[in-house]
Amino acid sequence: MKILALIFLIGVTVVSQTSDRFRSKYGAPISETYLVSPGVLATVKYSKDGHPCSATIAQPQSKAKEKPKPLTADAMRLIVNEFVTDSDRGKLVNSGFINLTCVDCESIYGGFEQYEKLRITTGSNGDGNETASIQWQGVSCDR
Repeated sequence: MKILALIFLIGVTVVSQTSDRFRSKYGAPISETYLVSPGVLATVKYSKDGHPCSATIAQPQSKAKEKPKPLTADAMRLIVNEFVTDSDRGKLVNSGFINLTCVDCESIYGGFEQYEKLRITTGSNGDGNETASIQWQGVSCDR
């Protein structure tokens, strides 16, 4: 009988561990991760008042023997366009290319687009796997 009671308590404890419980205990999350496309994750960070301040879109590193196909620049563009629409961005202010090469680190090739409401930076370290970073203007990630 004691074993059944212990199993019941463990089951209730595990089931009660929901996001609502964590939110009530620790407050709103600092970040959340979404599956935005098969194998592609978007991690969004939030300001103190709950507005998105930054996001990173990438294909996570895989430890599987069979590596997923690299995320191309065209595929990343489609994902970013769905993630932050034209109305989310505002008017295009500036854009350009990025070609960062340094000693003892990975070189990055890509571009940026500066809009009224946010900045989008995309690039690759040469392995053909694109990533994107989004920074909202005037929203601080400081907690």
